[in-house]
Amino acid sequence: MIASAIAALLATAMVNVFSNAFDLSQMVRQGEGIRRDAQLSVSLLHRDISCAKRLLAVSPTCLDLLSADGDLIRYKWSGASSDSLCRQVNGGALRAVAADVDTLCFNLYTVSRSYTSEKCLPDTLEKIVVKFEEGDWDAWVASTDCEYRDRGQRRVQDDDWCAEEFWEPPEDFAAFSRTALRVIAKDHLPAQVDLLVEVYEADTSPDAYPGTLLAEGRIDRNSLTALYEWYEVSLTTVDSTPIAAGGHYWLVLRPDGSGGNSYAGHIQRERIKDCDPGEWPQNGMCYRESDNEGTSWKAQRIDEEVFYRLHGFQVTPKLTEVTETVADTIGVSYLLTLKRNGEMERRAGFVALHNL
Repeated sequence: MIASAIAALLATAMVNVFSNAFDLSQMVRQGEGIRRDAQLSVSLLHRDISCAKRLLAVSPTCLDLLSADGDLIRYKWSGASSDSLCRQVNGGALRAVAADVDTLCFNLYTVSRSYTSEKCLPDTLEKIVVKFEEGDWDAWVASTDCEYRDRGQRRVQDDDWCAEEFWEPPEDFAAFSRTALRVIAKDHLPAQVDLLVEVYEADTSPDAYPGTLLAEGRIDRNSLTALYEWYEVSLTTVDSTPIAAGGHYWLVLRPDGSGGNSYAGHIQRERIKDCDPGEWPQNGMCYRESDNEGTSWKAQRIDEEVFYRLHGFQVTPKLTEVTETVADTIGVSYLLTLKRNGEMERRAGFVALHNL
């Protein structure tokens, strides 16, 4: 009986020993499994990231990259604990890389640097669209047999308007920018109202005015003197329609008002007489007058020219040295934690991109 009792005690002890050994062995196998899964998934990540041709997208739970072979590779985790980290190639089936993921975080690392290059960028240049100014007329008269008549004047008051009609600008322009006029305050000093300066694109019908208002400006009445002087007028763009070579345009001068007190000054112009029409100055402009606020215009007169210049903006590509701040991608960091049956395995690291 004593021997039987001892044997029973020994058997019970052996069962406990073997049971504990089995549990320990199972725990070791589980620990090795989670470590193996973590190591395999990290090894795969290192291989794909380090050999990537390009990174397409990086977020905490997703990584998209283009492999050296041109394959689109995606790593994705749902964000829910115990779900798997999956890998997808070219939009195919999602295949589990590691199960029981507890946390995952991808992070892109970049470095900023200055980079200087030459680029063709738009450059705005102001140029003369059309012009007639003192000296042009004298030079033309000296080269012909035409009879020269001295300067004339045109009052800009009430319903009396004047305009230069011009066409065939030699180049395209983006907008009108400014004009210069020779003006005098003759009847009143100062003038009674401002002088408005407007540029129109003509309608399609012949001699049509007004058309589309493109730009406008004004000369302040208090700035006019008793002498003819040049006045620079900045033009504000009203309509951004491009100014095309071969187009038909008007520069209109009119008082800022109508009625008994609307005197805005006198415009100076040049006149000639007894000249063969074939010898007229070929500057693509002609002078017009209206006595009814531009409702109708007298026939164009190419023997009278107002003194003025009109400028416009040209936008052309220009080779320019540009210094920019660019961001170079240097790699991706990761944090991966697996949790299974009480066991936890964590991997963290950084993978440099060798092909970028």
